[in-house]
Amino acid sequence: MLGAMADFTTDVLFTLGSIFKTEAGSYIDIETVEDDMSTFVRQDGTLVSIVNIRGVQKLLGPHEFPEYLRALNERLAPVLGAEGHSLQLVYKRDPFGAAREIDASLIPARKTAERLNMDIDWVLNAKRDALVQFCASESTWLAISTNYGVFSQIEIKAAAAERGAAMKKMPTGRYCQNMTPSSPGLYSNHVSTVGELIDGLRSLGVVCEAMNAHDALTAIRKEVDPEFTSDKWRPLLPGDRFPVRFPDAPTDEKETVLYPRIRDQVFPRGAGEIVNHRWIEIGDNLHAPVVMSMPPQSPQSFQGLLSSLIEAQIPFRVGVDLTPSGLNGFNLKSILASVLHVTSGNNKRFNAAYEGLRQMELDNETIIGFRLCADTWAPADDTSLMRNRASRLSQCIQSWGNSDTRQVFGDPLCGVSATLPGTNRINPAPAVAAPIHEITQMLPMARPASPWIEGALPFRTPDGKLMSYQPGSSLQTAAVTLAFAPMGQGKSVLLNAHNMALALRGGLERLPYISILDIGPSSSGLIALLQQSLPDDMKDKVMYHRLKMTPEYAINPFDLPLGLRKPMPDHKAMLVNLLCILCTEVGEVKPESGVAGIASQIVEIVYDVFNERTPKRFDEHQDPELTQFILSQGLHIDHATTWYEIVDELFDKGYPEHAARAQRFAVPLLGDCAAVVKDPAITNIYKGVVDTKESVIDYVWRMINEAINEFPILAMATRFDISNARVVSLDLDEVCPKGSAKADKQTGVMYMLARYVLAQRYYFGKDSLPFFSDKYRGYHARRVAETASDPKLLCLDEFHRTGKVEGIREQIVRDIREGRKWGIQIMLVSQNIDDFDDIMINLSSTRFVLGANTPSDADAIVKRFELSPSARDIILNKILKPGRKGAGVYCSASTELGNAEMYLYLTLGLTELWAFDSSAENRTLRDILYQRVGARRALEMLCKYFPSGSAVKEIERRRGEMSSERDEQSRTIIEVVADEMLLKESDTLL
Repeated sequence: MLGAMADFTTDVLFTLGSIFKTEAGSYIDIETVEDDMSTFVRQDGTLVSIVNIRGVQKLLGPHEFPEYLRALNERLAPVLGAEGHSLQLVYKRDPFGAAREIDASLIPARKTAERLNMDIDWVLNAKRDALVQFCASESTWLAISTNYGVFSQIEIKAAAAERGAAMKKMPTGRYCQNMTPSSPGLYSNHVSTVGELIDGLRSLGVVCEAMNAHDALTAIRKEVDPEFTSDKWRPLLPGDRFPVRFPDAPTDEKETVLYPRIRDQVFPRGAGEIVNHRWIEIGDNLHAPVVMSMPPQSPQSFQGLLSSLIEAQIPFRVGVDLTPSGLNGFNLKSILASVLHVTSGNNKRFNAAYEGLRQMELDNETIIGFRLCADTWAPADDTSLMRNRASRLSQCIQSWGNSDTRQVFGDPLCGVSATLPGTNRINPAPAVAAPIHEITQMLPMARPASPWIEGALPFRTPDGKLMSYQPGSSLQTAAVTLAFAPMGQGKSVLLNAHNMALALRGGLERLPYISILDIGPSSSGLIALLQQSLPDDMKDKVMYHRLKMTPEYAINPFDLPLGLRKPMPDHKAMLVNLLCILCTEVGEVKPESGVAGIASQIVEIVYDVFNERTPKRFDEHQDPELTQFILSQGLHIDHATTWYEIVDELFDKGYPEHAARAQRFAVPLLGDCAAVVKDPAITNIYKGVVDTKESVIDYVWRMINEAINEFPILAMATRFDISNARVVSLDLDEVCPKGSAKADKQTGVMYMLARYVLAQRYYFGKDSLPFFSDKYRGYHARRVAETASDPKLLCLDEFHRTGKVEGIREQIVRDIREGRKWGIQIMLVSQNIDDFDDIMINLSSTRFVLGANTPSDADAIVKRFELSPSARDIILNKILKPGRKGAGVYCSASTELGNAEMYLYLTLGLTELWAFDSSAENRTLRDILYQRVGARRALEMLCKYFPSGSAVKEIERRRGEMSSERDEQSRTIIEVVADEMLLKESDTLL
């Protein structure tokens, strides 16, 4: 890289600037905006557009970074390879400005909570406080400028004459915008260049978009004077509604009807005094700009500079100017160096370097000009802090490949403005000429990015960049999420945080449908937290149940929506799968040949029998409470009255809830299926013999009857009702044993049953209405209109427990295939990567990985998910057990913006950590306190007395002191800790 000598003329101009001080706005040469409201016109008619660079949504480790740089060179070289276009990259990081950015990211969740009357601010505040400790505000902008260099000399004269004529016709005032547009030819060239460059960057995975003028100027003003700028401030630009103003003599009346100058809007308080000849007061802060006076001897990536600046813990902004034809400004200096080479060895080296670059240019290497200016700031009344930050900024730049810096003496305002995106073309840094491939690695163009602009689940990068994520957004290309984690890696915490974010998704008007199927109580903390946040009349919308094999949990999978007489296709497919599981021998993964066909026939016939042939008769003893209501309504009842007749009459009288309850006794039961197995329509077709030497008909009959005995809750009319709930978690721990082939089968049956209870209500939309008679169609149409657009999630935790039951896995694959058209999101969570079939992986859009135990595990993950080489290193070596800073997470996502790979940290607030913790000791302590003082008070106490987020160490310490006691005493220890906490709280209140 060639370091240019300081430009003498530039130094003179900046020295004069210290004597003849100009107004702050003089460094804002943006005059107005084109009709497209995204292209700025400068005072001389040239153009600039500002692009927001959110970062790169791909991992750029040592394996990928060189290829990315090569491709980036190819995208930038056409823009900088000829006169007419220049680029400016600005990167800002402020570790003390994170609160504002985090608050903005949580606004959608807070608004949703407000609409739903949820008292959840205290939880979101704790999340905010946790993130503030580890995050920083970060932004990157690319300013693309186009000047008359794109024209020939004749075209330049014509464009100047054309614009001059237009300016004479345009009304203007001293303090108003000159709204004259640029040359049409220049505008066309500029827009084309901007579009091509943005498309080129996006092809590399760069998440970027051209900013509209309002957003761009708002961002610039917040950089200039954040304390004096409201989040709702917007600049006044041509086309905006203009407030009527009355002139104050001797003000020009035109200024009351024309738009004010952009420079005055961007610098609302101007600039104050210059301090120590090198700092400038702007708003409430002192600014200390520095320039790179000598480029790095060994060019390094921008991440090298960033790492040292992050360690320094200072706010800063870096502006890098890139100009074409980098050697043009060195021709005169080269001649002078040739003349003076006799007296100076440096000149010989200069000439040698110059000739080397000239040869590169002749070999079609793009040589560009490079300038770098940086700025840091501190409160205006703290010059000691300002001095320290300015020194740290210079030291960090100097350590970046062995470069050098100098302060901007005389006119520091010029240095500050050189770090504002697109505001002017003056940069006090000396120019450097270098091949483009050496410069691109020094650009802030490799920061990680999330495809999501906002989301209720904020992650962060390890070095503190906020990364939003929104479960179930339209940005995902599919509605399937897979999560994999070894034991103890924070899987439950991630799952609960994910579901909490879905419940608080921006724009919701009702609680979404969230159905969680779990083995164990890991979701109970989330349910309790959501229940606590809701008003009393809505607490029944959120439920947690520990399923048991007792009558109160009876679930008849043959139930139908109110008014329906036969199952819809999705429901029928589920029933066939369930019968196949029930008719599969213990230890086998598939049923005998012919069973699937018989199961399909059973479902068809059993509904026909109890609808058309012999509908079930009313029995007053089946539900005495319902019977009493029926009689109170004056319904005629006799020995021939059927339950379906009662259903219709109750519905006609305006009691749909009671009608649905009555229909539970009209539909078939599992026992009825055994009764129709030997129907001639089945026996005439299926005559085979199975391995047990039984006929396949006798085999199915026997297996169904055995299932009735083994799973009594399957064989009774439904008593377990969650129809009014929106968020439901079913804990299958008591009904899903493990350790034997029989246990595996029972697990499969219970998964299928729970999946039916949770998800069957999801498969209901406009496509379902034709299945209903006219009587019921209007009622269900209203239900569809109310809930069809509501998010719906089916989440299956501990999915590895389904590995030996093919039926449930086939059902989940069907859910995955069919779910999107019904608006259903599927989330599968497992401890084993092999639990996800290829079809599940291929149809998934989002994948979370929380580490790997061994290199072979990491290799398997990379192979199954087709991840990058850098992903393997992250999964194996960088994702450690959850700690104070949070839990490491690798995420890959297929989105409308392309495939994204992110290395993230999930950093939750202390409240959420306690609410979502699934470790036995913490959960037990939490549940004890929940029962005694309620969820909110319990969580507040836990956060107060155990601010680390865990009481395990304290419990283990006490357990160690009682080592001679039996293990059963651990429960007593936890109770003692709870009692002590409650006693301390009562003493505090006294």
